[in-house]
Amino acid sequence: MGSGFDHLAIQVDALAATLERLTDAGLEPEPVQYPGGPRGPKTSWLTDPDGYQIELVEWPPGHPDGITAADFS
Repeated sequence: MGSGFDHLAIQVDALAATLERLTDAGLEPEPVQYPGGPRGPKTSWLTDPDGYQIELVEWPPGHPDGITAADFS
């Protein structure tokens, strides 16, 4: 695994479409996860050739862009 940071998070507009494009390109993203429950963000993970983890995140409708203090309450 690489060193220097834990992972890189990238916000996407439509996770399902992004995963389809990545799969069509020969990559192997992990299945969709719902870490905040069914109304929370959707995520999927990839690992780059150096072992760094890349988290793809689709925020639910109406959620402000990015992480807010409310996400940790």
